[in-house]
Formats: sequence, structure tokens, C-alpha cells
Amino acid sequence: MDETRNCGTCGYNLPMVARYCGRCGAPVAAENPPEPADPGPAGTPHVASTSRSRVPRRELLTGVGGLVVGLLAAGWWGRGRPQELDEHGLPVADLDLGDAEQLAEQAARDPVLYPDDHNARLAVLRWEPSLTSARGSALERYGPDGEDHPVLTEAIGLMVVALPSPHCGCLVGWCTSSRWFEGQCHGSRFNRWGEWTGGPAPRGLDRYRSRIRPDGHLVASLTRPIIGVPRDSYLLEQAPEGPACV
Repeated sequence: MDETRNCGTCGYNLPMVARYCGRCGAPVAAENPPEPADPGPAGTPHVASTSRSRVPRRELLTGVGGLVVGLLAAGWWGRGRPQELDEHGLPVADLDLGDAEQLAEQAARDPVLYPDDHNARLAVLRWEPSLTSARGSALERYGPDGEDHPVLTEAIGLMVVALPSPHCGCLVGWCTSSRWFEGQCHGSRFNRWGEWTGGPAPRGLDRYRSRIRPDGHLVASLTRPIIGVPRDSYLLEQAPEGPACV
């Protein structure tokens, strides 16, 4: 029969090779284990410690924090090759959305949804840099080229919007009849530029900085989101062009 000994904290019977108590989790000295705690006067039951923590809280939090940072670093730097850093020293996670001129043609009426119409997480929109209203200039609001959203011509620009609603995070869908983005959870609505038109959402759809690479492809920087414009700052006066989908 294997030799045993008692835990010095709760008195639990342990194998000699045990390093931690199987009942209370206390460390067990490798040599000369202490005698069990005094159980008290006869007839008084011994109350074992209820703490099962084997790692000090500070060390646990430090370890978890290190794991999170490690996972983020692995995602950003990937496969041992450093990614491009922006002017702020942040990793740039570029999503190639395809040829910019072709996207502009496809988005002439309806936005291009990515990755597809049924599982869209973002959309490529076409906007008009020459548009002005009492609330300002579209070029000043959404440009200039290379900063926020690229401009192809005086009349054509491209914009990448995130489709989770800024109200609750539910994905909003594109309605081909109203030509608005419509939220299925709480009824928020946004025009074809992603600007707020109704519902509980506090602002327009959030966006991503985007640019056109030398090869002509539109890329979105997913690590550099842009907060959607406030409710009263919309530029595009667009009434629904048909019945709502929600």
C-alpha cells in the first residue's frame, strides 16, 4: 500500500507524492509535512477552508492579461511576419474588397455586401463627393482621398460601412425596395450612405477607413473604425423609395 500523509490545512488524507491537497487545494510540503490543524475540543467538528484558489489573484489576472495580449499579437503579426503599421504605430488589418472601379459600377444603385448578401458584415457604398447641403460638404465630411474614404471622380466616391447596428449590435440589412438599411431587432433605419434616418440608433452606421492601392483594389483598414455621424449631421436627403422590408 502506498504511504500517505495528511494535509496540514484541512487534515485530508493524501498520497505522499501529492503536491496539492485534493480537498482544499493547499500546497503540501515535499518533506516533513506539518501535523493537521487542531480540530478543537471534542465534539466540535472541524471546518475545512472553503478557498480553492491555487494561484494568487494578482498572478491569475496577470496570466490572463498576458494570454489576451499574446492572442492579439498573434492575430496582428501572424505567421511570424510583421504587418504594416500606420502613422500611429497600430497594426493595419487590410481587407481586400476587389477592384475599385468594378465596385463603383456594382454599387451604382445598391451597395455591395460582404462577404455575401445573406451573411453581410460590411457594405461598400457609393457616395457623391460633389454633394453639398446646409449641413456641409460631402467631400469635407467623408474625404479627402487617402484619409477616410477614397474619391474616384468628382461624382463618385467609395465608402465601407460596418453593418452591426450602433444601437444594439444586431446586423442591419439592405432593403432593395426602400433603398435604406433597416435594423431587424429594433427598427433603426439608415439611408444609402449609412446615415441615420429613424429608430433608436444614436448615430449613423460606423465605418472603416479605406483607400485604393496602387493595383486599383479597394482595401478597408479593419483596425481603424470611424464612429458614425450624429443623427442631426446627415447630408443625404433621401426619402424611402419604396415599402420598408422590416
